[in-house]
Amino acid sequence: MTCVSYMKVQRKRSYLTRKFHEIFGFVPDQKHTDSLTGRVSGCFHKHGLFRFLMVLVVTGCNGVPVVGLHPKYPPIEKKTFAVYTDFAKVDSLQPTFQWESFPRPQDHFAERIQSVTYELRIWRTIPGQSGKLTYSRTGLKLPYHKIEKHLEPSSNYFWSVRTRFMIDGHFRVIEWGLAGIPLRNEAVPNASCYRFKTPAK
Repeated sequence: MTCVSYMKVQRKRSYLTRKFHEIFGFVPDQKHTDSLTGRVSGCFHKHGLFRFLMVLVVTGCNGVPVVGLHPKYPPIEKKTFAVYTDFAKVDSLQPTFQWESFPRPQDHFAERIQSVTYELRIWRTIPGQSGKLTYSRTGLKLPYHKIEKHLEPSSNYFWSVRTRFMIDGHFRVIEWGLAGIPLRNEAVPNASCYRFKTPAK
């Protein structure tokens, strides 16, 4: 192997290593602060290990891990062993988005929750970037919304939804909905956002 070829291999290996660290939360040479516990470490923290196990186990099964409110339409579609979900095809350039209502059955403090509203965002995917914000609505009262503009035909989009509510006199918000391997420490849009693609016309 020539010196030039060796350098190319090393650069490629370094790039793949960085991407692995980004996805699975492994930071070998930097201090990492756990967002929940506040502990500082320089190796696999528990969230990174959790993501790694999900790749090995969950993504090989029929279930798809979801963070936040589960989407109903567009639905989640994912190939076996895929890390992220597919772009589910919608039947209209002006689709009606639907998601699970809040509070959910697992929210045991439901009786204390008031003033529930939803926030919806849609981003058109951009090569080399996460996406460009195309549509945004806040203060939605119901767990569905028909968008008020036509999207571009034959295009890929990210979307996500979250809820705002009041509990014990304080306003709170849950995290954005994500699926597949949830990149919970990254701002939206990111590769874990829900996905869909529009029809030709």
